[in-house]
Amino acid sequence: MAAELVAMVDAQSSCAKDAASLLNSIKSAMDRQVADENRMEKERMSSAERVKTARITAVKDIATAFFKRQKSYIFF
Repeated sequence: MAAELVAMVDAQSSCAKDAASLLNSIKSAMDRQVADENRMEKERMSSAERVKTARITAVKDIATAFFKRQKSYIFF
């Protein structure tokens, strides 16, 4: 919204340089925001993947411990 308003400033006006500077600062702020959001999403996905891996490992360890304690086996 703000960038649209600044972009409407006439290039021949006396404040064109100020408008261009403001537009650049808005662009860099938006770029930082997008980069931060992307980084947070990657971290969230990585965290979710670590949780899944930990769950699988825990289930595997429980199953291994259970079957190591079994003394008799039933074959069908």
